Amino acid sequence: MTVDSSLEFQEIALRRLPQDLSGTKVIPVISRAKMTIVNGQICHIFEYVPPFTADFVYLDGPSCDQVEGEVNGMTVGFGSEAYQYGLPMVGDPILLEAFYWPGTLIVTDGRGANAYFLRSNFKRDWIYRYDKDYDQHLFRLNEAPWGGISEALLKLKSS
Repeated sequence: MTVDSSLEFQEIALRRLPQDLSGTKVIPVISRAKMTIVNGQICHIFEYVPPFTADFVYLDGPSCDQVEGEVNGMTVGFGSEAYQYGLPMVGDPILLEAFYWPGTLIVTDGRGANAYFLRSNFKRDWIYRYDKDYDQHLFRLNEAPWGGISEALLKLKSS
């Protein structure tokens, strides 16, 4: 599944899929991003994310200029059209945390402030690592399997 705020970025994401995954079904979703509050803190979320249980999340959007609205006057699209340097602060992984499988991997592409926000708000046992060479923040859900299906998924990931 790919969830994006614009058709342009969604098409870029779909074009980047390796050819050997061409037979894999990808569910493309376009959803507005809006300012909101999660755990008492201002951030932004997608207005609609279909029901799913992820075991891998690659966080690289939406960009600040795609986020609509404000909360208490706060928005991530600071400044004029030519000078927008708001900090992206995606809250969706926090809202979806209860649905992640043991062993789930979340990778943020840059977004250091957002990675700190996630680390500060996650409730489950996450192992965190920052890869400076790639400027990526990595989170792995460090929990024992719940049963046979999650155990098989963890074995598959480790093979």
